[in-house]
Amino acid sequence: MRNDISYRPQAVCTAVTGSMTSAMTAQRALGKNALRAKVVKVGIGSKSKGCIYGVEFDCAAYASVRSALASAGVDVKEYLR
Repeated sequence: MRNDISYRPQAVCTAVTGSMTSAMTAQRALGKNALRAKVVKVGIGSKSKGCIYGVEFDCAAYASVRSALASAGVDVKEYLR
């Protein structure tokens, strides 16, 4: 898996997972399926929830990403297109 910073997809989508740990799990699952992904901080939750993380990926791979994450059992809270 190449997650170099020079790669720039045409359109970026995000799979919101919640925690940093689940975002990293999602990134590994996508890498095993030859899909590039980058862990990103999506936003700041309420004081009790902390920060919200997810993975950014090329929107052209949207269907493949959904399938790969579902197969890996990754709990995705929301997909942002």
